[in-house]
Amino acid sequence: MSTIEAPEFELKSVCRYLNKLISAKSESGDAFEGVLVAFDPVSKSGIILVANISEPSITSEFVLVPRLDLTQVQVLETSQKFDPSRLFSAQTETTLDPAALQDLKEKLVVFLNGHGLSVHKQDSSLWVQNCVTVRAPFRAADCRATNEIVLDRVSSLVASFHAGVQA
Repeated sequence: MSTIEAPEFELKSVCRYLNKLISAKSESGDAFEGVLVAFDPVSKSGIILVANISEPSITSEFVLVPRLDLTQVQVLETSQKFDPSRLFSAQTETTLDPAALQDLKEKLVVFLNGHGLSVHKQDSSLWVQNCVTVRAPFRAADCRATNEIVLDRVSSLVASFHAGVQA
């Protein structure tokens, strides 16, 4: 049994692209731009984070790129290395005092109930439609759910609530 040497898939080659902003093409010619967060040399698949790396948001997404051609990868910005763990750290710092936060929570419950949604209070968070959790400080970015359709509806209602509060 013979092995095929593929120098472009050696560990050193792959590591120089990990957690960096890249421009890449798949073997089928599809172009991608983002942060390479993982690469599987067996399947030649890469996972690219497509987002604004200075300010990741709820619109960030991971894209699985099958047959990523490492010979076509270009590092776009060498001075800034991206730490993907920043995406998973909760950004719940707020300047609201506990009383103001409780008031905001109560107003949001009334607002969501007014739109025909069931809301249950659970400690410092809200449970909407039995599937969406809204954590303090109760922004659209603080909504979590596995059902994308319900999550989209609830987070857009929370965003419109905050637009009305600030207006």
